[in-house]
Amino acid sequence: PHQGLFGEEDDGRKTHRRPEAVPRMANAYDAEVHYTDALIGALLDDLAALDLDRNTWVVLTSDHGEAFGEHGTIAHGHSFYDEVLSVPLFLRPPGGLRTSRRIEAPANA
Repeated sequence: PHQGLFGEEDDGRKTHRRPEAVPRMANAYDAEVHYTDALIGALLDDLAALDLDRNTWVVLTSDHGEAFGEHGTIAHGHSFYDEVLSVPLFLRPPGGLRTSRRIEAPANA
């Protein structure tokens, strides 16, 4: 149900690094993020249904970001710009939090 959700898609295998493919690659990426978000939501719901959410840490991160034409780069592994290096780190302690917060400072600061 997530495929095509954001428009025409291209996984980049045949057109990798061609600027005209970037919008379709971004659509595919957004659909994958949407799918992953749904799976994480289902995991959190299952933890709550099994009464495991009160004693379970949930930690989510990524190994890299993705470039979609920023700084003239496409994909990852070819630059050291923030769009590739900055990755999320989500921490949900047992029982959750009343409010969420975003920390803008880099982890090494």
